[in-house]
Amino acid sequence: MSGNYNLEEEHNADYAKLDLSAVKIDEGQKMDNRDYAEPYAGMDKETLLRFSQTPFWLGLRMAFIVIFWAGWLALLVAVIGLTAIHPKCRPAPKLDWWQTSIIYQVYPRSFQDSNGDGLGDLPGIESKLDYLKNLGIGAIWLSPIYDSPMRDFGYDVKNFTGVWPTFGTMEDFDRLVAEIHKRNMKLIMDFIPNHSSNDSEWFQKSRSASSPNDKFYNYYVWKDCPNDQPPNNWVAVFGGSMWMNDSTRNQCYLHQFLESQPDLNLLNPYVTDELDNVLRFWLDRGVDGFRVDAISHAYEDYNWQNEIPLANTTNPMCMDTKNTLYECWNHTYTANLPGVFDIINRWRYLMDEEYYRKGKGYKFMTTEAYGDIQTTMKYYGRFQSDGANFPFNFRLLNLDRNCGGDCVHRLVDQWISGMPPGKTANWVVRC
Repeated sequence: MSGNYNLEEEHNADYAKLDLSAVKIDEGQKMDNRDYAEPYAGMDKETLLRFSQTPFWLGLRMAFIVIFWAGWLALLVAVIGLTAIHPKCRPAPKLDWWQTSIIYQVYPRSFQDSNGDGLGDLPGIESKLDYLKNLGIGAIWLSPIYDSPMRDFGYDVKNFTGVWPTFGTMEDFDRLVAEIHKRNMKLIMDFIPNHSSNDSEWFQKSRSASSPNDKFYNYYVWKDCPNDQPPNNWVAVFGGSMWMNDSTRNQCYLHQFLESQPDLNLLNPYVTDELDNVLRFWLDRGVDGFRVDAISHAYEDYNWQNEIPLANTTNPMCMDTKNTLYECWNHTYTANLPGVFDIINRWRYLMDEEYYRKGKGYKFMTTEAYGDIQTTMKYYGRFQSDGANFPFNFRLLNLDRNCGGDCVHRLVDQWISGMPPGKTANWVVRC
């Protein structure tokens, strides 16, 4: 047999003779010529798009779109509706003058002399009103101007409705009030309900009264002193016994301060009525309010119980239990008794009912009282009855170099967190 037979060459020659152009392939059946009725894993883009255009998926998409926009529209309508029908937020409360003003204490005797006698007076204060106004002062707290023997800088009052002649006349006072108000400022007076001077007409009539039927018999706190001994161990603020034997009446009278400052008996309705009338007298002359002096001492325990010494004190002067220093004793029976808060409520009611609600202007009241934070806060009012606009806050008076930022923050926070809701804070500082 001549030559070699090559099978591969023969196969290639036959393949080359095929007309491939006549062969047509359906693009939709390149992978699989089956027509799937449901989506399947791994389908290509074209198949996915084909299934997504079915009525079911078109409807589902449309439903989601409608729900989305309907939700947003409902939320928008709700916001607009609530805004329209809901009460508007309350505007910030309008603060009264006593909540925004600097209250500046003026001691008349040393402030300004107008007549060259070396002592300050009411016309002298009047001459400096523009100066005080320019300082930003909104209210003047006037220390006592009452007629007085001046054994305690005017806090020993001889006549609660008179002016000490050295300070001027009642006409001078009326003019001062008018000039203060002309400058849109306010005047606050010291009111001293705890005691009077022993030179006062009230005390002279009380020490001379021999019958309980006498109106003045119990104007002051009187107690028998057997064997010339005090009824108990109470100690006065300025030291020594709180009792003074009176040879005219042959009894002891109570004095929480000086012997020349006998304590008024505020359990006696004649006395409280008298004090009410003192307030009215000055309010009718245009006074805008009062600082109530030493009010924490206004009532005592009438069981006359002995007070006990302070425990755990480090003051060496207090080691002797018979000492007569005020700071060495617990004043449980002579300070901040419940009657104190009741009388403050009474005077708040008087000023509101007889002046504010009759269109005569709002009358301000603050109190001088010392005690722990819980006790002090009671002066704002108790049992849903209003008391003072605020008790004096003395906590910043004793700042020194040892009281840094944390110390100041603590003092401020004690007052703010202790205040009853809706009340106003205050800060007493020295100029």
